[in-house]
Amino acid sequence: MKRKINVKAVPKKIKMLASKKNVRLGTYTTVTTAVVIALLLVLNLSVRALPEKYTALDTTSTGVYSISDQTKEIVGGLEQDLTIYYIVQEGSEDETVLHLLENYKDLSGHVKTEQVDPVENPNFVNQYAGSGANTNSLVVVSGDRSRYVDYYDIYESEYNYSDTEGYVQSTSFNGEGALTSAIQYVTSGEVITAYALEGHGESEMDSGLGTAVEQANMMVNSLNLLTEGEIPSDCDYLIINGPTADLSSSEAKILRNYLKNGGRLLLMTDCTSESLPNLYDVMSDYGVKPVEGMVVEGNQNYFMQNYANYLVPEIETHDITEPIMSSGYYVLMPFAHGLSVDADAAANADAEVSVLLQTSDNAYVKQNWENADSADQSAEDLTAEEGFPLAVAISASAEAGDEANEDGESAETRIVWYASTYLGYDQMNEAVSGANFDLLVNSMNWICDQEESITIHPKSLDQSYLTLTAAQSSRWTVVMVVLIPAALLIAGIIMWQRRRKL
Repeated sequence: MKRKINVKAVPKKIKMLASKKNVRLGTYTTVTTAVVIALLLVLNLSVRALPEKYTALDTTSTGVYSISDQTKEIVGGLEQDLTIYYIVQEGSEDETVLHLLENYKDLSGHVKTEQVDPVENPNFVNQYAGSGANTNSLVVVSGDRSRYVDYYDIYESEYNYSDTEGYVQSTSFNGEGALTSAIQYVTSGEVITAYALEGHGESEMDSGLGTAVEQANMMVNSLNLLTEGEIPSDCDYLIINGPTADLSSSEAKILRNYLKNGGRLLLMTDCTSESLPNLYDVMSDYGVKPVEGMVVEGNQNYFMQNYANYLVPEIETHDITEPIMSSGYYVLMPFAHGLSVDADAAANADAEVSVLLQTSDNAYVKQNWENADSADQSAEDLTAEEGFPLAVAISASAEAGDEANEDGESAETRIVWYASTYLGYDQMNEAVSGANFDLLVNSMNWICDQEESITIHPKSLDQSYLTLTAAQSSRWTVVMVVLIPAALLIAGIIMWQRRRKL
């Protein structure tokens, strides 16, 4: 018996099957979409729960949102709790500061952050920061120790003079350096006390160097030996920075006795026309004397661009210079005089003299440099077979060496002498990416037997502009306006012809 097919019913069945298939497909699509959305939500929540160091990417050229290895080591190694209070009203927060605080929280479970409204909590702000506290500032507290980090220490601004633009303001973000220094202070409690000699036309520290010294948790006071009559007992080291007049005989005697009994000194002098016989006589006790005059380099690898007296000296191996050498930085030292080392005199004083910075053997000294018509070498200029030392580190057994210090070690005299104060100028430091200040702070640490301190450089927030000459501008105009469009047009025609043949 043959089965008959209802031809008219076929389209209807096909429609029913298609309808069922669409329903199943729609259901599958809906379920799949819901599952994908749920997975994305779970993934998003999971990622948000991760520390910012795993989810945030710093694309700034200076690494404003990145944390240095030094901070990671200090904060990651904390063994006591601390709180960072952020003084700001809700809605006025600085995004960069907020990101910085999140990074610190991620580094250690001992770090807690808390936002404090200065209007609602004036007593708290006055207690830790005083009545002049600025909004967007920080207070770091651990136990009974605290440190206030002002907004203007987080964002540093200065004006630099340009021949083409006049005075130009530049801004840097120093939040990490200031905050890590504050954390080290409240958790370690160690503060170095230095005294800067005055009364002989000494130079003051530039603001940038002062900030670097403060970040190293060092406090610098002024000292006038004529009025005080002695070097204070709490002096961890003495600073003599660019004197233009000599010490008196009584002052020289105080300095000599201080050093002989285990004193510490950072000395920076210039190639001035003034003679400083009393000061230099004290230094000769340790086998080091100045070579008076200005050093000029004859080797172009040892000076900056076309300025033969802007010295880029050879950095010698020492505990002070090791961090600079390992980082591959240079040191810039303009307007320097030379130093000479008498090995026999140093041996008689039981002193070890180490050269830190050295010129090439092509360097020469212009003694009458102020009246010189040219920087070219002349017959009257001084030369040295191996060049001239520009900085030395001196360690010597003190006469009170039989007296032990707190660590049970014999007293030791330590001196670092730099033959130019320009090493500590902000502009010179910026030219070598902060290496000058690092070297000076390392010197202070070595003088005081301190471990390496905070050497985190401020990060520039200024925009970098591409400057082109007229010729360069014309060439790039031809490339961008003519050559590139023409190349694209030709490529398009070739592709169109090939497809037409297919």
